Amino acid sequence: MEDQQIKRELTLELALKCKNEKEKISFFENNCFTLDFGDGEDDTWREILYEFFEENEINDEDGSWASWFDTEHHPSTSLRNKLNSSSKESDPEIFKAYEEGQKWSQSMMVAFESEYPNATELIKNYKLFQFSSWFEEPDNFYKLFTEL
Repeated sequence: MEDQQIKRELTLELALKCKNEKEKISFFENNCFTLDFGDGEDDTWREILYEFFEENEINDEDGSWASWFDTEHHPSTSLRNKLNSSSKESDPEIFKAYEEGQKWSQSMMVAFESEYPNATELIKNYKLFQFSSWFEEPDNFYKLFTEL
Protein backbone atom coordinates (compact mmCIF):
# COMPACT_ATOMS: atom_id res chain seq x y z
CA MET A 1 0.00 0.00 0.00
CA GLU A 2 1.39 3.40 -0.90
CA ASP A 3 2.20 5.99 1.78
CA GLN A 4 -0.54 8.38 0.67
CA GLN A 5 -3.17 5.65 0.94
CA ILE A 6 -1.95 4.72 4.42
CA LYS A 7 -2.12 8.38 5.47
CA ARG A 8 -5.69 8.65 4.16
CA GLU A 9 -6.80 5.54 6.01
CA LEU A 10 -5.21 6.76 9.26
CA THR A 11 -6.87 10.17 8.86
CA LEU A 12 -10.25 8.50 8.35
CA GLU A 13 -9.67 6.20 11.32
CA LEU A 14 -8.80 9.15 13.57
CA ALA A 15 -11.82 11.14 12.39
CA LEU A 16 -14.16 8.26 13.10
CA LYS A 17 -12.91 8.14 16.70
CA CYS A 18 -14.30 11.64 17.32
CA LYS A 19 -17.50 11.21 19.30
CA ASN A 20 -18.56 14.62 20.56
CA GLU A 21 -18.75 18.14 19.15
CA LYS A 22 -15.56 19.30 20.85
CA GLU A 23 -13.52 16.40 19.41
CA LYS A 24 -15.01 16.87 15.94
CA ILE A 25 -14.33 20.60 15.87
CA SER A 26 -10.79 20.07 17.13
CA PHE A 27 -10.19 17.45 14.46
CA PHE A 28 -11.68 19.74 11.83
CA GLU A 29 -9.49 22.66 12.86
CA ASN A 30 -6.26 20.70 13.20
CA ASN A 31 -6.33 17.67 10.92
CA CYS A 32 -9.10 17.89 8.40
CA PHE A 33 -7.54 19.62 5.39
CA THR A 34 -4.85 17.33 4.10
CA LEU A 35 -4.52 18.28 0.41
CA ASP A 36 -4.92 14.58 -0.31
CA PHE A 37 -7.33 14.93 -3.19
CA GLY A 38 -6.36 18.12 -5.04
CA ASP A 39 -9.04 20.02 -6.94
CA GLY A 40 -11.71 17.47 -6.08
CA GLU A 41 -11.23 18.30 -2.42
CA ASP A 42 -11.51 22.04 -3.06
CA ASP A 43 -14.64 21.64 -5.16
CA THR A 44 -16.30 19.39 -2.58
CA TRP A 45 -15.31 21.79 0.21
CA ARG A 46 -17.07 24.67 -1.55
CA GLU A 47 -20.14 22.59 -2.37
CA ILE A 48 -20.49 21.74 1.31
CA LEU A 49 -20.03 25.41 2.21
CA TYR A 50 -22.80 26.53 -0.18
CA GLU A 51 -25.08 23.73 1.04
CA PHE A 52 -24.54 24.93 4.61
CA PHE A 53 -25.31 28.52 3.59
CA GLU A 54 -28.51 27.43 1.87
CA GLU A 55 -29.68 25.29 4.80
CA ASN A 56 -28.98 28.13 7.24
CA GLU A 57 -30.35 30.90 5.02
CA ILE A 58 -27.06 32.78 4.87
CA ASN A 59 -27.37 35.36 2.12
CA ASP A 60 -24.14 35.49 0.12
CA GLU A 61 -25.07 37.13 -3.16
CA ASP A 62 -21.77 39.01 -3.43
CA GLY A 63 -19.62 36.05 -2.30
CA SER A 64 -18.05 37.86 0.65
CA TRP A 65 -19.23 35.36 3.27
CA ALA A 66 -17.99 32.42 1.19
CA SER A 67 -14.64 34.14 0.76
CA TRP A 68 -14.40 34.78 4.50
CA PHE A 69 -15.49 31.25 5.49
CA ASP A 70 -13.14 29.76 2.91
CA THR A 71 -10.28 31.86 4.26
CA GLU A 72 -10.89 32.04 8.00
CA HIS A 73 -12.83 28.91 8.82
CA HIS A 74 -10.76 26.52 6.79
CA PRO A 75 -8.43 24.19 8.71
CA SER A 76 -5.35 25.28 6.78
CA THR A 77 -5.86 28.83 8.12
CA SER A 78 -4.71 27.89 11.61
CA LEU A 79 -1.39 26.57 10.35
CA ARG A 80 -0.93 29.50 7.96
CA ASN A 81 -1.64 31.99 10.75
CA LYS A 82 0.89 30.35 13.06
CA LEU A 83 3.55 30.51 10.35
CA ASN A 84 2.78 34.08 9.31
CA SER A 85 2.48 35.44 12.84
CA SER A 86 5.97 34.16 13.61
CA SER A 87 7.50 35.93 10.60
CA LYS A 88 7.67 39.41 12.18
CA GLU A 89 11.46 39.35 12.43
CA SER A 90 12.34 37.15 9.47
CA ASP A 91 9.95 38.54 6.84
CA PRO A 92 8.27 41.86 7.68
CA GLU A 93 6.33 41.93 4.39
CA ILE A 94 4.63 38.61 5.11
CA PHE A 95 3.95 39.74 8.67
CA LYS A 96 2.40 42.99 7.43
CA ALA A 97 0.14 41.05 5.03
CA TYR A 98 -0.78 38.73 7.89
CA GLU A 99 -1.75 41.69 10.10
CA GLU A 100 -3.86 43.20 7.31
CA GLY A 101 -5.58 39.85 6.81
CA GLN A 102 -6.31 39.68 10.53
CA LYS A 103 -7.91 43.14 10.43
CA TRP A 104 -10.05 42.10 7.45
CA SER A 105 -11.11 38.92 9.23
CA GLN A 106 -12.05 40.82 12.38
CA SER A 107 -14.12 43.31 10.38
CA MET A 108 -15.86 40.43 8.59
CA MET A 109 -16.68 38.82 11.95
CA VAL A 110 -18.20 42.08 13.19
CA ALA A 111 -20.28 42.35 10.01
CA PHE A 112 -21.32 38.69 10.21
CA GLU A 113 -22.36 39.09 13.86
CA SER A 114 -24.30 42.20 12.90
CA GLU A 115 -26.22 40.35 10.20
CA TYR A 116 -26.49 37.03 12.07
CA PRO A 117 -26.76 37.46 15.86
CA ASN A 118 -26.13 33.71 16.27
CA ALA A 119 -22.83 33.98 14.36
CA THR A 120 -20.75 32.01 16.84
CA GLU A 121 -23.24 29.15 16.79
CA LEU A 122 -23.37 29.24 12.98
CA ILE A 123 -19.57 29.00 12.73
CA LYS A 124 -19.51 26.08 15.18
CA ASN A 125 -22.30 24.37 13.23
CA TYR A 126 -20.45 24.99 9.97
CA LYS A 127 -17.36 23.19 11.27
CA LEU A 128 -19.54 20.28 12.44
CA PHE A 129 -21.32 20.27 9.07
CA GLN A 130 -18.01 20.06 7.20
CA PHE A 131 -16.79 17.31 9.53
CA SER A 132 -19.99 15.34 9.13
CA SER A 133 -19.99 15.67 5.34
CA TRP A 134 -16.38 14.54 5.07
CA PHE A 135 -16.31 11.76 7.65
CA GLU A 136 -19.77 10.52 8.60
CA GLU A 137 -22.40 8.52 6.75
CA PRO A 138 -24.25 8.89 4.49
CA ASP A 139 -21.92 11.31 2.66
CA ASN A 140 -18.48 10.40 4.04
CA PHE A 141 -16.69 12.10 1.15
CA TYR A 142 -13.28 11.31 2.62
CA LYS A 143 -14.00 7.58 2.51
CA LEU A 144 -15.34 7.88 -1.05
CA PHE A 145 -12.24 9.78 -2.19
CA THR A 146 -10.00 7.25 -0.46
CA GLU A 147 -11.67 4.38 -2.30
CA LEU A 148 -11.19 5.96 -5.75
